[in-house]
Amino acid sequence: MDISKLDLERDKVYIIHQVLSYGTLSDIGWLLAAYGPKVVCEVFLRYPQKVYTKSGFAFTKNAVLDLRSADIGEDRYVQAFY
Repeated sequence: MDISKLDLERDKVYIIHQVLSYGTLSDIGWLLAAYGPKVVCEVFLRYPQKVYTKSGFAFTKNAVLDLRSADIGEDRYVQAFY
């Protein structure tokens, strides 16, 4: 996607999942500053997308969003690689 055409509000779900899945720690820092941890967490939980690796999902859920105790269906987020 052409990032120059992204709108921070309109494309919020897409941006949040793409940065959480593919971004660097610096990118994730920007994401949390731009949207706030509460919004990022809400979007992650409310609009799951299958764009994560198993380890990326675990890192995002546990380290970035501090959702260790939440029972979140990994199958709603993790892409199957064969």
